[in-house]
Amino acid sequence: MTFTKSFQVVSSYQSINTGNDVSRQLKVLTLNDLLRHADRPTDKPMMLGILDVSQPQIEQRRYLDNRVHLINLNGLQRISRDFQLRANLYYINDRRQQEASLVRTLYTPADTLSFSEEFDNSLHDNYLLGEFTLSRNVKKNYLNNTLKIQSRWDNRTGTVFTPGENINQSLDNPFRSVSNSLRSVKPVGKHLVEFRSYISYDQSPHTLSVIPGQFSGALNNSLPYEATKQQTELTRFYTDNSASMVLGWEGFTYTPRLGLAWRQQTLESQIHTLNTQAESEAGSAFANKLKARHSQAYLHNDVEYRKKKLTITLKLPLSLQQISLDEQATEEGRELMRILLDPRLMIDYKLTHFWRLRGGWSYTNSLGDIDGIYYGFILKNYRSLNRNAAPLSENTRQSFSAHLAYRNPITSFFNTLTYIYTLGHTNLTYSSLVQDDGTTITQTRDLPQTTHIQSLQLYTSKFFSASKTTITLHAGLNQQKEKSLINGELFDTKNRFYNIRPELNVRITPWLNVEYALDATLMETYIDEEEKSNISLLRHKVNIFAFPTRKQMISLETEYYDYKESQNFFADLLFRYTFSKQKLDVELRWNNIFNNLTYTSLQASTFTVYESVYQLRPSQVLLSVKFGF
Repeated sequence: MTFTKSFQVVSSYQSINTGNDVSRQLKVLTLNDLLRHADRPTDKPMMLGILDVSQPQIEQRRYLDNRVHLINLNGLQRISRDFQLRANLYYINDRRQQEASLVRTLYTPADTLSFSEEFDNSLHDNYLLGEFTLSRNVKKNYLNNTLKIQSRWDNRTGTVFTPGENINQSLDNPFRSVSNSLRSVKPVGKHLVEFRSYISYDQSPHTLSVIPGQFSGALNNSLPYEATKQQTELTRFYTDNSASMVLGWEGFTYTPRLGLAWRQQTLESQIHTLNTQAESEAGSAFANKLKARHSQAYLHNDVEYRKKKLTITLKLPLSLQQISLDEQATEEGRELMRILLDPRLMIDYKLTHFWRLRGGWSYTNSLGDIDGIYYGFILKNYRSLNRNAAPLSENTRQSFSAHLAYRNPITSFFNTLTYIYTLGHTNLTYSSLVQDDGTTITQTRDLPQTTHIQSLQLYTSKFFSASKTTITLHAGLNQQKEKSLINGELFDTKNRFYNIRPELNVRITPWLNVEYALDATLMETYIDEEEKSNISLLRHKVNIFAFPTRKQMISLETEYYDYKESQNFFADLLFRYTFSKQKLDVELRWNNIFNNLTYTSLQASTFTVYESVYQLRPSQVLLSVKFGF
């Protein structure tokens, strides 16, 4: 660390192999950031990937097998009285090992398909990130300009063990990008005018190799071959520029925002089949040379009315959007122009000091992301060959919400009840052809469908001062209904999720606290109104915290999982001693005392149930010293 009157710098190096993901330190976004970034291209498009399993629903430190190095440099230079420059530089080298097995069960009205796989993957993230921010905050102007440069050269390798054969996967997925974000606020008369500008450019050349070659029926006239190589290169340019101001009159606040967004990109891809003697292209049906453009002129109108206990907010985003697609390899293309209005109404009424009622309605329109459009087949991973050559997707979503709250800080009694109903409509349906070996060919069909989603959530919490006890209850019900098209069959699917989570926190003595929590989940899958699967999951959690003296703390954290026929019991013990004068903490932690080596997780999607078994980190003892100066 270096600190002077006009210059400050803090540097750090971290190396961790205990299951802690330090790369999360680089992903700090506020809710406002997430909402504003919704229309931007994804930060790192994953056109290709090696197959693995989704992360288990337990603490990451129990299963993450990582070796990570993080170098971080933060500097601040005062340029003048009004301006300062901040520089943040990061370098991350992160290697992760994954060992897991997966059983997929697919349900259709006529059949039930089951496939098993075992994975041994190695993931290597290697990237350099730099952010340079020039800021100014004075009465006549607020300015914040951030230049962000990122270079990644990640790769993934893995082996999939199936009953029929072993499959090797290798993916190189580098990513390079540069972006600039500007925000400036200036007073004009009695009003504030805000300017925003965002510009980005990125490249994603990816190469996926699969040995032995898959999809021989589609790629090689049903003749087996040694390897498949899928290459893609996506290049994108995006800019969004807008101006807004805030106008007030009595109880009304009006915020208009006028802007223009432009996105242009190219996608080139080709599949090669490899034999001992030669490498050949798979053909024009498996190639892409697509140019795409998405332009948007918009006027966002936000009106807010406040009077005593009532707040009414009306949002009226109006946009003129145009999408142009030009597939040069096959001379195909499409043009689409739409005027979209996405109204949103929210009402917030404070009934009494303790009761509050909120309600909302929204209607949104969206056009398909051009990242997901390609006329030729792309091998997304070893068992998924996809093509999206249908008309551009046009989606509408209508949502109703009601929220009732009772919050009494005097009696420490808090309650909320929330209901949300969403009706979604799209003009496209994904058609999946599942083959005997579990591989899937997916195409988009010009077949409209409607999705119904309902959610009911309850929360209540009460503190009893006499016993120094807090009782909390979370309960929820979620249901989703839609249609699926599998192996030429179109059928109705329904997923229902029940969840209840009671919690108890008791302060037994001034030096002893006990916490208990139960998490019970029931997942049901229906095909044409017939129940196909019923999965229950239970988790019990008991934590004990003891403070024998002011300088000592002992904690015992335990978790018991009961999923189907699999049980896991975890226990972690921690002892901390504080040296007050030296500002020093010494911690001794014993994780996974009973050395559980596997964990089973069950998950459900539209028509598929996934049963995953993960390899866990073994029992480990950690000694740490923390100090401040």
